[in-house]
Amino acid sequence: MNTNVLFKTFVIICMGSLTCKTKSNAPSAEAINAIDMKRGEIVMCGSEGKNFGDAATIRMIEASSMEDLTQKHPVTPGEVFPTRELLGDMWLEWNYEDEALRAYELNINLRPNRFNSLFGAALASEKSGKWDKAVSYYKQLLSIAEPTSSRPEIAKAKSFIEKHDAM
Repeated sequence: MNTNVLFKTFVIICMGSLTCKTKSNAPSAEAINAIDMKRGEIVMCGSEGKNFGDAATIRMIEASSMEDLTQKHPVTPGEVFPTRELLGDMWLEWNYEDEALRAYELNINLRPNRFNSLFGAALASEKSGKWDKAVSYYKQLLSIAEPTSSRPEIAKAKSFIEKHDAM
């Protein structure tokens, strides 16, 4: 398991990525705490040397499902790293490309135009041989990125599109 996914999860917990508001469609404090507890359980599974794969997967699915049901108030900032995106990262790291793609696509439907989810969906599509889908996600990624960006993800997207768009 790449420690990058574990680190992202830890950052979410430390930064309190979900803000509680009590008006309109905002999630309750109980919902926020429950999601953060699930995230904390993921970190504990790794730090206690348990079978990280099974335990983390179960906790990530639970946290993702719970987070999907909580609607952020339009005025409050979004999550730093949505758990559904982290679930996609985890599955992609473990070479479960189809599961990763489903997680990224669910996140894109709930939170459109997230750079990391679009790149993850493109990468998962690419690794699973779904060239047309990969091209589509890479194009979406380029449409939201700064044209002069030097990010490696942008260079990868341009390179992939150049090689596979005509196929």
